[in-house]
This record gives sequence, structure tokens and C-alpha cells, in this order.
Amino acid sequence: MVDELLLPLAGLLRALLASSALERLRLLYVHSAPAAPADTAVTAVLRSVSQEDSRFTGRRLEVAGLEVAGVDGRLAAICRDEFAAPDTVEIRYADGVRHRRRLVPAKAGSAPALPVRAGAAYLVTGGAGGLGRIIADHLLSQAARVVLVGRSPADVDLRGWLDARPDATYLRADVTDEAGLRGAVATGRELFGPLRGVVHAAGLHRDRLLGDKDDTEIRAVTAAKVPGTVLLDRITADQPLDFFAVFSSLAGVLGNAGQADYAYANAYQAAYLAGRQGPGRAVALHWPLWESGGMSAPGEAARRARERLGNYPLPTAEGLRLWDEVLAGGHDEAAVLYGTRPLRWHAELMYDSPGVAVAVQQLHEPAVPAAPPSEPVPSSEPTPPVGRMLTVVREVLGGLLRVDPGDLAVDADLNDLGIDSLLVRRFSDELTRRLGTVPTTLLYEHRTPAALAAHLETTHGPRTAGPPTAAEVAVPAGNPAAEPIAVIGLSGRYPQAADLDEFWRNLAEGRDCVTEVPADRWDVDRYYDPDPLRATDGKTYCRSGAFLDGVDRFDPLFFGISPREAETIDPQERVFLQTAWATFEDAGYPRQRLRERGGRVGVFAGVTTYTYLLWGPERWASGVAVHPQTAPWSIANRVSYVLGLHGPSMPVDTACSSSLTAVHLACASIRRGECEMALAGGVNLYLHPSRFSTLSQARMLSPTERCRSFGAGADGFVPGEGVGAVLLKPLSAALRDGDRVHAVIRGSAVNHAGATRGFTVPDPNAQAEVIDAALREADVDPATVTFVEAHGTGTELGDPLEVAGLTNAFRRTTDARGYCGLGSAKSLIGHLEAAAGIAGLTKVILQMRHRQLAPTLHCDPPNPGFDLAGTPFVLQRSLAPWTPPPGLPRRAASPPSAPVAPTPTSSSRNGRRRPPRRHRHPGRRSWCCPPGPRSGCGRTPVGSPTTCATPAPRSRCRWTRCARSSPTCWACRRTSCRTTNRSTSSGPTR
Repeated sequence: MVDELLLPLAGLLRALLASSALERLRLLYVHSAPAAPADTAVTAVLRSVSQEDSRFTGRRLEVAGLEVAGVDGRLAAICRDEFAAPDTVEIRYADGVRHRRRLVPAKAGSAPALPVRAGAAYLVTGGAGGLGRIIADHLLSQAARVVLVGRSPADVDLRGWLDARPDATYLRADVTDEAGLRGAVATGRELFGPLRGVVHAAGLHRDRLLGDKDDTEIRAVTAAKVPGTVLLDRITADQPLDFFAVFSSLAGVLGNAGQADYAYANAYQAAYLAGRQGPGRAVALHWPLWESGGMSAPGEAARRARERLGNYPLPTAEGLRLWDEVLAGGHDEAAVLYGTRPLRWHAELMYDSPGVAVAVQQLHEPAVPAAPPSEPVPSSEPTPPVGRMLTVVREVLGGLLRVDPGDLAVDADLNDLGIDSLLVRRFSDELTRRLGTVPTTLLYEHRTPAALAAHLETTHGPRTAGPPTAAEVAVPAGNPAAEPIAVIGLSGRYPQAADLDEFWRNLAEGRDCVTEVPADRWDVDRYYDPDPLRATDGKTYCRSGAFLDGVDRFDPLFFGISPREAETIDPQERVFLQTAWATFEDAGYPRQRLRERGGRVGVFAGVTTYTYLLWGPERWASGVAVHPQTAPWSIANRVSYVLGLHGPSMPVDTACSSSLTAVHLACASIRRGECEMALAGGVNLYLHPSRFSTLSQARMLSPTERCRSFGAGADGFVPGEGVGAVLLKPLSAALRDGDRVHAVIRGSAVNHAGATRGFTVPDPNAQAEVIDAALREADVDPATVTFVEAHGTGTELGDPLEVAGLTNAFRRTTDARGYCGLGSAKSLIGHLEAAAGIAGLTKVILQMRHRQLAPTLHCDPPNPGFDLAGTPFVLQRSLAPWTPPPGLPRRAASPPSAPVAPTPTSSSRNGRRRPPRRHRHPGRRSWCCPPGPRSGCGRTPVGSPTTCATPAPRSRCRWTRCARSSPTCWACRRTSCRTTNRSTSSGPTR
């Protein structure tokens, strides 16, 4: 049991994972059917170790009808397939069919109820602990008599408890001591009569990583639950039991870092009971942490579980209610979860066949651990290497930072060394010169010189063979209660598209919807200046965007709003209300039907621009007493008010990811039972020139006024407008009600990159983590995802970082290349900010509807910062059929919106290069640069602007620096200059 299997397995894992040279370990434990309890319990060890060391993944494979010990070609083929399959941990092959063991919602059982008999005797082990006494009190409240058994002597508190309960007794005995346990059972029978039930709640855990545990400690932890369970069953086999129950832990089902031996012991209990032949029904309950009792959580552990995983300690009253429910419901094995979605729920374990539909609301693997580790998990950073790579890294960093390479600690955090985007580029260039091509994202993926050197030793060292393997990163496990969510309603308005049919035509035709700022918004000439430095004066160097038509057209009386009030309502609120109405109509749920159903519908509206109110002062100055309003809360609440909806109603502002976060929160709200349906979407309008100026000041806009998503020359994004929404509903409910299902959302996740190289700089590791978390929640293999609608803002560094994050996430389970399309709607409609995510989701759904992949513009040639040849992705540059692999649906991913990474060449006033100022010729819309050179370094212009076709008065010229070369004209795209001399001595060529 322990000596024969667990100890050898633990020794093997300790030896393998102790090697710092090991980059990845996959273990396949294969055994014959039927499985022995010890074989089944191996799963808990594999789950726990995978949470302790990100390099490790393991799987238990049970085969029936194949010769495991001999050489069988079919078994070898199955093993090869399993090594490449998604990370389901428990697999059974029976009659050539592959089954996966999962958690599914518990339904009413078929076994008869087990009422507690008045006056009957029940034995409870672990009686000296709090949980044993809680169960004893519950049995005593039902007029039962209780024999408590524990290995510790009765203390003052326990003796006082016993004095107040004449129908309870405490007997000291260790469940692993046969003589002592037999004596306790015999004494209890003499006192209270034959035993009618057993509750085995004894157990011990000592939380430490498996690599730090020795065999003696493992034997101590497993004693009460492995040999103790077997012995207790044998000794009570002559009693007229109604039930024999073991109190196990969720660690036995889900695994838990630091508890590999404890998880094994709990899993062994449940597996043993599944084949038990003794009297009475066998019941195994996998409990979470309790608020009180021996399985209670320490304060700090409970806080971490609540904040990091959403788990809450199980209230005692709730635990007792579930105990009664499990006994009455006929469940032989059940896992109890509390604090995940939904909050109160018990589930049962079962195997499913690929040909049989599993209950829609299911717990996906791997699920949330029962509790966080009590000791910190070691960092997955490689061991600091020695040799030339570390020397190279320190030399290059030292040269860039102007410090002695020897003073750079190998474990120094690069965030603390002042690494900015310009140094990132220079670092990559210098490494490329020394070692060969390296990605520009290295300093974002590896946080210390040691980690950088270890990675380079793998990819550019003398022993390198083949492409590098993506590093595995430990990520939070997926949400265990993630029922698929159906999209049953869809609507939206996008640039040059009044409805989704027009939007699809624009996407399919590859129509660039970017135009100059419409005259009815503001006078673009008044605010335009090609010099980015003038943004601080309220100017913008971008005069183009992608805009909606008719945002001022609104029928207030249709929605029961007075015309006077409508004038003060932010147009974003008005167009979102219109789109919400259209979305409900698309789903077949008009207002009256919503009210008939009770209106338990949530509204989640992504919004991040609030500029409408800025027109107020101008209107007041003109004598018009009007007060424009911009209230984010009102956007969502207006929909709830007009339609009579009673679910959660809230705005969501997480910048570019607002509408995708709104969808995520809507799905979570549905799964928590807060609403039956939820509307989620986003809206973004540019109603005042200040927003353009703000983005220009941050250097986020494209000076060339094109969004080159994943293309060479990417220099920023173009602002875009849009509004869109989806109506969401649990898939099971949608199918039950006959709703039209546009698509199914199987999983989602959110996170934050924390401290990166800059406030607006993304982190590919954090992006990989959140993508991987969503894939795990969805239980979807990345190898089956055939399109990614990416963020793709069109920045020189941001796009390669996004590709790096996607590649890292996909590489954890697949090495396939070039099978997944990659695109971004921003290349056609610009960056819709708060509505960017819903625009991308809508594009994906429309592609599914039309079974085609739409092109991405301005990406040929691709950004030189990445090489897609070694990744799963291929840029989608033309309209093409979307043909998934045989037998699979069309699956797509829409990664989290990342912060915009400013182009590293756009620098500031610290002495680095910056673009020259230009002047505008009065009365004309052509532009030219400052006149010719200055002599020396004086501030007085010398010469006349002879290089310009239509020179301007010298007094209007703004000098930026001294040019010590021949006369040069710095021309922008609207120039009328004749010269072809484009010297680069005075600044970057425009």
C-alpha cells in the first residue's frame, strides 16, 4: 500500500525533480484494470506534485483487455497518444473506448436513505479533534449514542464536553493498533449495544513539499487513513452497520501542493471503499476546510484561499446539512466545494465516454486546490548557470547600464535596474550581434540575469538541438464550476457598419474603415499639429480614426425619456441602450417577455472614455444653460431601468479589456446564480478632441494613421468607435428553452501583470498564464484552437510580446506549428478601447457563422520582432474558409487586452532623439519642415528656407536642434517640398 507503491514513487519523483537540468517531466503511470486502491490513489500524488513543480505533469492510465506487463503494440500506441493529449489526469480504456474521470454535479442517488436510528450506537474516530465532536453532537441531536475513539488522552475540555453528554463516551485507541482498536470497539458495544454506523474522521497532515519529506514522515501521515481504514473495516465487519463513512479531504480529489502523501491517503480511502465488501453502505466524503473542527483553516491560509482562489471555509451548519443530504441522497462518493461557483454544491466522481454527453455543469480538471500550500513553493526560475552565457548577459547589461558587470547580482530583478523599452531594443540587438538572432521579448520573459543566461544556454548554447522549448509557468488552476455559457443574442454598430451584416461585409472584403475626423465632431485643423511634443498644448498629431455615423440620432420617446433629458445623456449611454435593445430582440426576448420571466438579467457595460461633459463649459460660455452628463454607472443602469431588469447592473473600466472583462464578469455572475441571463458588451465614442490629445501625449497613436497589427512599421494604433453586446445564458438553459445559440463560451480568466518594465508595458509570462488558465477552465486543448482574435494594437514591441505570450501558453500542450490563424480587427476599424474586446468577439462569432476567416490588413511584411515559423500561428492575410480538424468544432480564443507598449523610438526630453517641430503655412493644408541648417550651435537661424516650395515666414519656424549638415527638409505626408535630400543627421526621417 504505502511501502510497496507510494514510497518508491515518491523516491523516484524526488530524484528526478532534484535535477536543475530537467526542463520538463511527463510521467505516465499505467496499470491493468480493475484498479487497486493504491493505483487509484497515485492520481492524487500526480496532481499534488504538478502543483509543487511547474515542470511536472502526470497521468494515470488504466487499461482493460491489454497486456500491460508484456509488449503490446496497441498499448504502446495508446501511451504515445496520451503523452500528447490534454492534461486530463485520470484515463480509463475499456473496450477500446477512452474515458476521462471528472467531477459532475450530484443528482439524487438511487440508494435508500440512511436515517440515524434513535438509541443506536455509532463510532466516530478522530474523537479528540473538533470535527469528531461536531459530528458526535449532530448524531446525539438525533437521539443516537456515540463512541468517540482517539489516540490522545482526554483533556479538560473534552472531559467537560463528555460530562454534559451522558450518551457519549471517549475511548483512547490508535486506529493503526489492532489490539487497542478491537478493545475500543468491544467496549463501545458493551456500553451502548451493536454499532449501526462508523464515521472514520481520524487523520494527520504535515505540509511540506514532497522533495523535503522522508519515508518516516510519509508513513506517519498515511497511517490513519491507509492501514487504519483497512483495519477499522475488518474489525467492524461483524457489526450490523447501516453505513461505513470516511471523512476524506478535497486534496484526495484535486491534489494540493505540500500534501502529496496526505492526498494519497485520502484518495486511497475512497478507492478502498469503492470495492469494500463489509456490511452497510460505504460512503466517502471529500471535504474542504471547515470554519471549525480539526479540518479548519489557519487564519492566514484561509485568507490566501479566499483572495487567491475564491475558496471560503465551509460553515459548520452547512457541512452538517450536506452530511445529511449525502446520506439521504445515496451518494457513495461525493466532493463538497464551497466558495467556488456556485457557492454551495456537492458533486460526485464518474467516468464519461466521448460518445456520451456529460452533464453540462461540471467540474473541469484540474480544479482549484482545497487550500493553498502552507509553505512557499520554490521558484520555477532555472538554477543560476555558470559559464559564458552568464558572462555575456552581465557584460551586455553592464554596458547598457554603465555599471561594472561584476556588480550585477545574478538574481537581481531587472525591473529594479532601470530597464526601459529603449534598452530592451539595444539589449536584443547586442545579443543578436554576439549570439545570433534572439527575440526582442527576452527581457520581458525572464526577470533576472540568471534566468536570461539559463534560457540562452538552452537556445544558443553548444548543446542546443532543435528549437527551444517554451518554459512552463505555474498558473492558477481553472474554475471548477465553469458551465459553458451560450451566446443567444448579438448586436453591434461599428465604423461604416450600421449592423452586423455590414460589419461582416467590411471584414470579409478587408475594407479599411479609417477616415479623417468628421467635421461634425470637431474642427480637426484646429487641434492638429504633426509634432507629438505639442500634445501637451492640447494638440494631436493624428487627424484620422474610424467613426460611427449618426451617434446623435436617438428617439428618446421610444425609450420613455424626455427630449430635454436626452440632450444631457452621454451619447455612449444612448447608443449602448439602442444596442442592448437590439440584442434582446435578436435573442427573442422583448421587454414584455423579460418582465414575464421575472427580469433576473444582469447588465455589464464596458466603458473607459468620459469626455461628453467637457462640452459643458463651452456651452455655458455661449450662454446655453445645459449640463452634459457622463456617468459610467448610468450606462448599465439605464438598460436595467428601461427594460425592467433585476440582476447586477454595473459599468466595467479595465481600459482596453473592459468589454471582455464585462463578458467574464457576466459569465461569473450567471454561474453564481445571481442572474439567469446577462447582457455584456462595451461602447466607445470620441466626443471631444481632448481624448485624441491625451493619447497623443502618451505616444500611443500612429503618426502614419494606420493600425499595422503584427505588421512591419507598426507605430501605434488609430482610434476607433464602436458599440456591441451579447446576451448570455447557461448552455443547458438555452438548449432547454430552444434559444438560438450563436456560440459557446467555455472558459475565461483575468489577471494582472504586476510590475513590468513600465506602466503600459505588457508581460508575456502573465499573458501566457491567463490564457492557460482560461484554456484549463474550458478544458480545451490548444491544439484544437484554430483561430486567435488577438489584441494586436500595432506597436513595434507590443505585438511581439503578445505573440510570445500566446506561444508560451500554447506550447505547454502542443508542439504543432502553423495551424492556428492569427488576426486583429483593429487593422480595419482601429482600436475601439472599451469596445475592442466585444468587437473581436463579434468578429469571431461572425466568422463561425460564415465559416470563413477574415483578413488582417497592413501586416505584410510581418513585424520583424517575431518569427511565426516556429509558433502555432499564421497571420490571416486573406479571406479563407475556416475548416477545423475532422470531428472538432470551430474553436477560437480572444486573449486578454494588453496594455499598449509605446514604440521605443518615441523618446522624450532626456537628450535622446525626438522628431523636429514643423510649421504650417498660413491658409494652406500642406506642411513642411523647418528651414536649413544653423551655423555652429547658436540659436539664431541662418539662411532662408530655400528647400520648401512655399516658404513660411521665419518667425513661424520652431527650431528643435542644430543641424551640422546640408539643408534638409523634414517632410510629412502632406508636404509640398521639392527636395529629395533626406539626411538623417538632424533627427528621424518622417
